[in-house]
Amino acid sequence: MWKDELIEILFSNDPSKINAKKAINLKYENTPSSLYRYRSFNRHSLDLLKTDKIKLSRPTDFNDPFDCGLKMAAKDLPEDYIKEFVVPYTFNDLKQNYGISNKNYGKLIRSKNIVHDLAKFIVKTKMPNISLKERNKIIEEEKKSFIEGFLDPKFKEKIHVACFSETYESNLMWSHYANDHKGFCVEYNFKELGIEDPVTRFIFPVLYQKNIFDLKNYLPDSNKEFDNVLRSYMDNIKEEDILNGIKLPRSVDKRFNNMLVFYNALIKSEDWKYEKEWRYVFTVDTTEKKYLFIPKPKAIYLGAKISKKNFEEILKIVKDRNINVYKMETKNSEYSFETKIIYETKN
Repeated sequence: MWKDELIEILFSNDPSKINAKKAINLKYENTPSSLYRYRSFNRHSLDLLKTDKIKLSRPTDFNDPFDCGLKMAAKDLPEDYIKEFVVPYTFNDLKQNYGISNKNYGKLIRSKNIVHDLAKFIVKTKMPNISLKERNKIIEEEKKSFIEGFLDPKFKEKIHVACFSETYESNLMWSHYANDHKGFCVEYNFKELGIEDPVTRFIFPVLYQKNIFDLKNYLPDSNKEFDNVLRSYMDNIKEEDILNGIKLPRSVDKRFNNMLVFYNALIKSEDWKYEKEWRYVFTVDTTEKKYLFIPKPKAIYLGAKISKKNFEEILKIVKDRNINVYKMETKNSEYSFETKIIYETKN
């Protein structure tokens, strides 16, 4: 299956298997000519429709708490890795939630038993008035949670995503993402932008799996040396052409594949397989709202329960833009839809 090959040549933990140039062509060849985005009817979604923009979301705001989840288990992490990556990564959380001082943070970094001391600090701060016996018991529970593995929500905050589907006929998706069939669905052809387009380049298929992404298989390894895989995958696409300009790190840790975060952002539970999702993904270290400029829609599909007022408002927008419009109609004898042409362009 082509997705398995894409994983191997772009996201592998084996440097010898990476072939970013081949991955570019493989994904482009298999990108559908139509991808669909379900929308609720509101002023914001209409404004974006008029301007050919999509607001990027962060997985922390998704309805699936496991989306882009990353399992980290201290038992699989070397002590120096915990000190170098995990503790600094969670420092802001420690400061905001537990009021850790720079002095105590420095002590934590120098600790010879960092998991125990981290758990001890958290428990003492959260529960300062409990007995020593109770405290020690809770410390051991906190340590076990950290040792056995936890989902790290902070990892999600840099990921920015726009979601699409291979189908416009999903009853569940009309219900979940288009206000119970009262909204609309937009059809796009990203492939028409070409293989060198920065939007097309970073649209990927979602990978449905049974297990949460586990960091233990992707730890930095001094015995491995990766090229800058992200740069190779970008090929001749420039930073300034991505999301109105971004800043990529000037140097990279060659001990691991720096496409890791993209891979992680594409993994979802098999429960969501019916969505047939593709998503635009990029990592940006900012809380600023980011918008993706996209091609003019191929067509608009109106929900089966859209109101007459909203029907007419969307029709006015798309007529001005010369876009085909269809209406979803329920079939009488089966749980499926048929589309009725409402407005057809003259081209």
